[in-house]
Amino acid sequence: MGIDWALVASVVITGLVVVFLALIILIVAVSIIGKIFTAIDNKKKAPQTDDKSITNVSESTKSDSTEVVLEVSSEDDSDEVVAVITAAIAAVMQAEGNKKPFVIKSVKRVSGVRNVWNQAGLIENTQTL
Repeated sequence: MGIDWALVASVVITGLVVVFLALIILIVAVSIIGKIFTAIDNKKKAPQTDDKSITNVSESTKSDSTEVVLEVSSEDDSDEVVAVITAAIAAVMQAEGNKKPFVIKSVKRVSGVRNVWNQAGLIENTQTL
């Protein structure tokens, strides 16, 4: 009573084929589901203009000062947020060589805010080690 090597080989090959076919089916199913959810996300975000924290910066130079109007995505419209935005604009304008004084006319909240997973990914990818 010996080992039937043909039977062993057929069982091993059948097992490997079944496992790899199942993995291929899972990969295809997950990619299709991912595309469906991406399409749904894009439909939800379509009415919004942009997903950045500062979405609209418009400048008008009416005399000797520059007026800046911002639309900002922020949960808190406190004075600190306005101060930080003003400092950032001043730093960018100074780096560009623009020494004109400027006035922030308004800070408006953007209607859409990043979802939790998007924000977590952004934080994870922008942290320095």
